[in-house]
Amino acid sequence: MRCAAGVAPESSGEVVSGQQVTYSTAPYFSAASAQSVSMDDSGRARTDYGFGFSAGGLLFPYFLGISEQLQSMNVLLPETPVAGASAGSIIAVCAKSGLSEEELLVAFLDLARDCRQGGTRTRLKSVLRRVLEKALPDDIHERCNGRAHLAVTRLWPEFTPQTISSFRSRTDVIDTLLTSSHIPYWFDGSLFTMYRSGVYFDGGITNFIPSTPTDVCYRISCFPSQQLKAFKGISLSPDTFEQWPYDMGTMLGWAFEPAPEDMLLKLVEKGKRDARSWALVNVPVEQLQLAGGGR
Repeated sequence: MRCAAGVAPESSGEVVSGQQVTYSTAPYFSAASAQSVSMDDSGRARTDYGFGFSAGGLLFPYFLGISEQLQSMNVLLPETPVAGASAGSIIAVCAKSGLSEEELLVAFLDLARDCRQGGTRTRLKSVLRRVLEKALPDDIHERCNGRAHLAVTRLWPEFTPQTISSFRSRTDVIDTLLTSSHIPYWFDGSLFTMYRSGVYFDGGITNFIPSTPTDVCYRISCFPSQQLKAFKGISLSPDTFEQWPYDMGTMLGWAFEPAPEDMLLKLVEKGKRDARSWALVNVPVEQLQLAGGGR
């Protein structure tokens, strides 16, 4: 659904970390707000808007295209908070990693090829850990502290959906990503995983599109929003600006088993097109960076 720039948001929301967060498909950016920066609880600068990425398994390339495009257009800034569950948590961390699009794509294609060759069921955890250990920089925990908000689900000692945004080390970031992505049984053959002295599993099961603790959070899904009627306030998805020919069954199949490599590359380009369309509708053009061929 297209939204005309300058329209007041028709919004709903939730409370995140004690702060009321608005999420909406309508524009929020204005000449004052788009670059409005405040300080978070740790004293780091942050914008008053953020982006939340849904769970999505191996549909990560769509998110990669969106993240890269929004960064190239000066919308997703270093100080912009991001949140995610499962695949969304991975792109949230990658968006703060400082790694190039090429480096991230090479890492994901490596993961996809490994899964095609050896299978995904019960071994995705080991493959993902290997790729994350190889790709993420040594200071990723410092880059993500207070800026990447990763959804996990605690089962014991008390059942509680949680969002983690404080990290002690690089290993802690990787462990949090693996916990956020722990699809019961599928991930490594176990129902749950041990994490921070508790029992946890996939964050997307209880918090499909987590929000950032900002005034406004734009929620992004890698699944077509017209087929996700239960989830309101989705700002961007594959069917927001273009007809999307793939049904939910096909998308779920690609979430659990990697799509053919040419389709993964098409998902990256699709994410870029959708992000560009969203930014042109929602962000004043004078605030956009349209160089680089106007991707």
